[in-house]
Amino acid sequence: MRSLRPNTLPAPRLSSRWAALALPLALVCGFGAPPAAARDKQLPEMLAAARGRFDHVLLTRYGSNQRAAAIPALLDACRQARLPNPQVADSPTAGLATARRLAGRGGVVVVAGSFFLAAEVRRAAGITRRR
Repeated sequence: MRSLRPNTLPAPRLSSRWAALALPLALVCGFGAPPAAARDKQLPEMLAAARGRFDHVLLTRYGSNQRAAAIPALLDACRQARLPNPQVADSPTAGLATARRLAGRGGVVVVAGSFFLAAEVRRAAGITRRR
């Protein structure tokens, strides 16, 4: 599997490029829960961007911030976004491990949703250098 390096391209453009290479793709995602009165994060709409672009979708909660969206809310958002068969990981570390296994040696793991999630996955992957 390729090294985890930050990339600033939007996920649909990234996954389209990787899909053209016929690589297995796994998405690990977790989001912050929007305040009840705010509509700043539309989870189903954001997850719909992944529909048909990934071979595997893993949902997780980050532990470094209390505002992480609950797994049942993420599963409901996946259902609304028509993402088939999302899997649940107990932690970002477990999500990364599962995604790596599912993507295989030549596959690609994409982490999306929250900077808190990205930070936890970077630590789990042993990436400590700041840019």
